[in-house]
Amino acid sequence: MVVNFVATVTVRKRATAGVSGKSRLRPAEITVLALAWVAVFPLMGAMAGAGMRSAIVYSLFPLTVPLIVAGLTWAGIEAARATWRACGTGTGTRPSWPECPECRPSCSGPK
Repeated sequence: MVVNFVATVTVRKRATAGVSGKSRLRPAEITVLALAWVAVFPLMGAMAGAGMRSAIVYSLFPLTVPLIVAGLTWAGIEAARATWRACGTGTGTRPSWPECPECRPSCSGPK
């Protein structure tokens, strides 16, 4: 995880060179996403301390919950920015349903 963080910070300037406008994340959005990733791990410690089964605490929980929380956080940020395609990506749904407007996911924008 530390290596991933260092690599991300190292290549950030090159990856965002020349990018401006809504496609860049604001500092508050970056903070919210970082907190979403980190916030689930104290909960994991609390679950272990409460005596929950090790199979759940150390295998199932860290494999699923951080991704779900981060994806839903991403979807919320993108919904606030009205970037509906990215919002659909965060929820894992198909973001546009032109053939059936009534079947649209809740995050796919106005009907």
